[in-house]
Amino acid sequence: TGNASVLQMTIWALRKEQKELQVEAFGVEARSEAVGLARRSLSFNMGTYVEGGNNDILPSEGNSAHVIHSDFRDLAGGNSSNTEGKEDASLLESVRCSKKFDLVTGTPPYFRVDFATDSSASNASSSSSRSSTPHHGAIVKSATIVQGGMPTSVQSAPARCEFRGGVEAYCNTASAMLSSSHGARFVVCENWLNNQRVYDGAKEAKLDIVTVLPVKGKENKNSPLFGVYVLRKANVESGENHPSKKTEVLPPLAVRNQHGDWTSEYTEVMADMAIPS
Repeated sequence: TGNASVLQMTIWALRKEQKELQVEAFGVEARSEAVGLARRSLSFNMGTYVEGGNNDILPSEGNSAHVIHSDFRDLAGGNSSNTEGKEDASLLESVRCSKKFDLVTGTPPYFRVDFATDSSASNASSSSSRSSTPHHGAIVKSATIVQGGMPTSVQSAPARCEFRGGVEAYCNTASAMLSSSHGARFVVCENWLNNQRVYDGAKEAKLDIVTVLPVKGKENKNSPLFGVYVLRKANVESGENHPSKKTEVLPPLAVRNQHGDWTSEYTEVMADMAIPS
């Protein structure tokens, strides 16, 4: 969940449309610095005292938002070894065992990392392998960034490169935590170079891709920069004996026109987020 910007924007958007809606939200973040920033931001924006804040949209009464210091993959894997502190471990276990969500969001890192690993040292038949997602107990010998270069910032490197799993891991965790209700959705963004990986990850996690919105940085670009994908549990609406609904790929959304100005479509997106053009 990073610094909790998406967590807060999601709560804000939900309550902007339905002010009476009461939201219970959780974010999971592995980096301690980001967890601290996220919790301070939540305290400022959703606390009982918000100096200069907008209490009409993010009031504290009846709403809650928590950031758990852990690896998001632990929600699906039943492992708490990456969770920091007893309070976080207890909350993670509670969410994993007793919560299902109507909305799950994810913004995976952009660039794939291939790991060369050895099996756990305790395994007598240890062998070497290469994988984009090292399993628990594996000893990482090296990590190679397949797309892009190594960021120089300690904070940005894990956000840009898949050191803790890519879109496949996000699909797997979302599938484990997503409600089976009619309207429950998983919304995820992904680098367009990894478009096929989203489809493969969704299939493996038993999710259907309902809608895809390709996003271009500029109107005259040949290919999108990234995509926004809306997914649901497979067969929730079509039934076990019927094929899943075909994915709807929307026309691309361009951020800027050929003159460098925001397009009218993107201006509408910003206006909906209360960001003036």
